[in-house]
Amino acid sequence: MAWTPTNTELYVIDQLNEFVNFTQTINYDDQITYPGETWTINIVPDQVNATVNISGGTISGYYSSAFDGYSIRYLNTSDDYVTVPEWNNINNAKEIVNYTPSMQQTKTFTYIATATSSISLATVTQSYTIIVTNNWTVGKNNLQAAIAQTRLVPR
Repeated sequence: MAWTPTNTELYVIDQLNEFVNFTQTINYDDQITYPGETWTINIVPDQVNATVNISGGTISGYYSSAFDGYSIRYLNTSDDYVTVPEWNNINNAKEIVNYTPSMQQTKTFTYIATATSSISLATVTQSYTIIVTNNWTVGKNNLQAAIAQTRLVPR
């Protein structure tokens, strides 16, 4: 019986940053093939990320909003202070007051792959992990862009 890839850590620290596209395909071959036998792969994540897609034996996309702890406080054009956890939640910003990035350096995502035989309906499972590294450059760039888009409103 053989899973590919054989290494269950698909990406390790500093191999995959948040917001970087990736594709990983997982296969199974029991090496004792019966005529007409095929193995269907089903992958289930331990937690869903909106920008990561699973189709058959392939995991692809990029990790977004993977790290908790972001905080962006801004003054909007109605002179109300608002705190949001993501850059795309900012609306009508007049001034960025504070940005606190997540200090978590990595986050591990676990996927359970199940192979099912088309003939015997036997199943075999394998756990895989992907370690995502926090990419603070994206936060820095988003901060610069948000500041550049603030609306100067005369008082």
